[in-house]
Amino acid sequence: MREKAIKKWNRAWKVALIEKSNPGWLDLWPTIVGEEAETSAHFPNPLDSRLRGNDV
Repeated sequence: MREKAIKKWNRAWKVALIEKSNPGWLDLWPTIVGEEAETSAHFPNPLDSRLRGNDV
C-alpha cells in the first residue's frame, strides 16, 4: 500500500526520502537479501547522479 502512495509523489519528494536514510545512494539490496555486494560497470556503488535522475 505504501509503495502505491509513494509512486504518486513528486520526484523531488522521493529523492529527499531516499537521501534521508541513504545519503550516499548505496545499493542496499545485497544487505537486504544477505549477499555480498557485487560491483559492476552497469551499477556502480554508490549510485551517481546520472542514475538518480537528478543531473542538472
